[in-house]
Amino acid sequence: MDSAHGAGRRSNSIDISNAIELTHIDSALWTPSASSLHNTGYAPIQEERESDSDNEPLKPNQHTLHHWETVKPRFWKTILIQLFAFLWLAPVAFLLILNIKGHIIGASAWCPGGRCYPAIYAGSTFKAELQSAELPAKYDRETHNLVGGLQFVAKALEVWFILIATWLVYLVTAKLAATSSGLPIGYLTRPSEFDKIPGLFDPLLWSTLRRLPSSRSSPRRARRRIWLFVGLTIALCAICNLMGPAVAVLLIPTLQWKNTRKHLEGKFAGLNSNSIPSADGFALSDEMSCTATNFSALEYSCARHWAASLDSWIEGYGASQDNGGLVISYQDRLSFTYNTSVGTVTEPGTLSNSGTFEMVAWSPSRQVLHDLNDDLNNTIVLSSNDYPSDDKDLVDQLQTYIEVNNTVQTFLNRNGPILGSLINIWLDFDNQKHWTSKIDTDRWVRCYEAYNLSNSPLCWGECGYEDMEPVSGIYTKCIPLGTGWNNGFKARNFTIDRQWYENERYYPEVEVTILATGKAGYVASDGRSPILPERCFDRNADLSSCDWSLLWEAEPDPDLKYRSNSINTIEMSWNTSGLPGSTSSKMTLVIDFVALQSFATYTLDPSVLTNPFYTASWALQLPENATLGNTTIVPVEPAWTLAAWAATAGGSIATTRSVASELRDVLRSIRTFYDAKLSPAEIVWGTRARLSKVALMPIVQTLSLIDYNTIATTATRLDDDSPHPLLYRYSRINVYAYGLASRTSWVGVIVTSIGCIIVIAEVVLGLQDRRRFRSLTQLLVAALEHTYQNEFPKHMHHDEKNIARVLFKLDSVPYGAGKFKFEKRV
Repeated sequence: MDSAHGAGRRSNSIDISNAIELTHIDSALWTPSASSLHNTGYAPIQEERESDSDNEPLKPNQHTLHHWETVKPRFWKTILIQLFAFLWLAPVAFLLILNIKGHIIGASAWCPGGRCYPAIYAGSTFKAELQSAELPAKYDRETHNLVGGLQFVAKALEVWFILIATWLVYLVTAKLAATSSGLPIGYLTRPSEFDKIPGLFDPLLWSTLRRLPSSRSSPRRARRRIWLFVGLTIALCAICNLMGPAVAVLLIPTLQWKNTRKHLEGKFAGLNSNSIPSADGFALSDEMSCTATNFSALEYSCARHWAASLDSWIEGYGASQDNGGLVISYQDRLSFTYNTSVGTVTEPGTLSNSGTFEMVAWSPSRQVLHDLNDDLNNTIVLSSNDYPSDDKDLVDQLQTYIEVNNTVQTFLNRNGPILGSLINIWLDFDNQKHWTSKIDTDRWVRCYEAYNLSNSPLCWGECGYEDMEPVSGIYTKCIPLGTGWNNGFKARNFTIDRQWYENERYYPEVEVTILATGKAGYVASDGRSPILPERCFDRNADLSSCDWSLLWEAEPDPDLKYRSNSINTIEMSWNTSGLPGSTSSKMTLVIDFVALQSFATYTLDPSVLTNPFYTASWALQLPENATLGNTTIVPVEPAWTLAAWAATAGGSIATTRSVASELRDVLRSIRTFYDAKLSPAEIVWGTRARLSKVALMPIVQTLSLIDYNTIATTATRLDDDSPHPLLYRYSRINVYAYGLASRTSWVGVIVTSIGCIIVIAEVVLGLQDRRRFRSLTQLLVAALEHTYQNEFPKHMHHDEKNIARVLFKLDSVPYGAGKFKFEKRV
């Protein structure tokens, strides 16, 4: 038997020698001798035998040569493997670029060519309206299908990355295991289990790391390497499990709101509020019924459009207040309304014991709304594709609106000025509470006694706001009349025609006088801290010796600060002496206001589906804790009030108009209350709803008409805080797009960026340390081939933790079924 075995061995040696000569293979790649196998602990498994009997001698395997291979693969295979890993960077880098740049797709997530126009303007035909309703549903279905497909793509990129990470962990594991220090046997399987989250809860993972062997073969640096290795695999586990969601976040576009770039329209130069409506401004172009000659002569009775607008304000106010709705007016095809806001006058704990505030009525600028209407028209033309393509100027203009067409929803925006007003009402009979004194030839003083700050049409002293109360107090208010004061005094007047009521008798005319004064002074009714001697407020005394400039220039109380400059006073006088049963000869209704300038962002939804009446809205551009100090008081030329009433200076308006009829009804109600012996304060309170109508609506109309000028500029810095900001238009679009607007998208960027670093590291290490990939099966087979050398003494048999800490050096070898060689480190 021994001789036969020896003969077989010699025969095998001869065959191997012949094979070396024939194939020129390095002798180092051949099977080592039996003695060397014994020394290394390597024992070939039984598949090397040709006999199934353990008692029969080993016979040469006819296919042994086919099991020999180099440890390193061919170079071109390494290049292909690493190219496969490196290519993962291409789609991920593309996704990062899309999200960082905020790439916009359009009305649908599936929008090739960027032409998913949802037809925001339906037109007048039923077919067009049906199309505009069906297109969003169509785009929604396409989006749903695409998003579902992209989820599979995200999963594919995740699996791709896990393969790369697995290869990296394998390279690191093999490299550490091949060092002289070896690697604990518990960590040899990390390449196949590092990405499994349950593996993080394996006690052996942490117990092995906590108590590594400290023999000479495992110095401190080697232990540090193992710590870093385990930390790397744990980090890769987290990245691998986050990679799928991270890629999905970046890959799947979301429906989001984005602001388009701002198109500069000019620089705000200033309001034309302190001059008459100009023939060169917006006002004349808005009221095409009048001519430049009419405007120059203050003849606004031709303004049929403005007259109808004010009448509609008046008619709509009552119905809207009764039903809790809004008072709507129109500019071109846009509808809009005024609004109110709280303006803080004094804050708690500063200038007074308790904070006070004013209610401000804000009137949108019709000029800005007109420009917004032009934006609407351009959007409609672009959406309907109904414009001459050979008109280069028109095409260039429409191109600036192209970004609003391929959207799910669009809001057109413009910034511009807006005017607010602080309004108050005062009432008197037979000149009992007001008087006028002459100072000299061109200066007079007019005072109103019992002037109640609570008589505001927006509040009437009842509204409260958090811990603050509305301004209140009773004063004697005086204003300077005449040009001699040099404070911008102006006066205009008109009348409301008489009205027939019975037996060929008429209600008398209502005389309306509008006074603009630069200053107003207040003296408390209780006489506290008088600026002037008491004799200066005696209507029968000679007041020429009183220095009224002290009153105009004195620092007012905080509650009066915003009512002391640029006051417009509208006096409505009605002679009732000829009316039967009247106990008074004259009734005087005074409405005064101060105009406050600010800036606002005007917004319009141009879709007929979601905004069929093209209602425009606006939002003030004020700080969160803004006070009235953040606004600017502006003087208002009385001619603008004439224009709002569609009245000619010195002329009359027909009593058939709604505003005239409503004013007469209010005056008759006031006279009825007065005849019933009610005090002026009780009358104002009893008629406050109707007084609000005739006081508020004309002022809202007046301020909405005031136009402004712009200066052409090429500036690019949008300075919204200056007194003369740049005016621009832009759109807020709801589109499917990429971007970094959410926290999850930033998480996606971080995770994929780390993934890119990992891939680059794997490519570099893979090209540097070329080796064949060995599977877990091969590792198991190599363990079976290994000759046991008492690596696990009896005291370890029942201690799995100590077994896992046993260090082994692991080398890749070209022989054997497992292609690995185990060597225990001590």
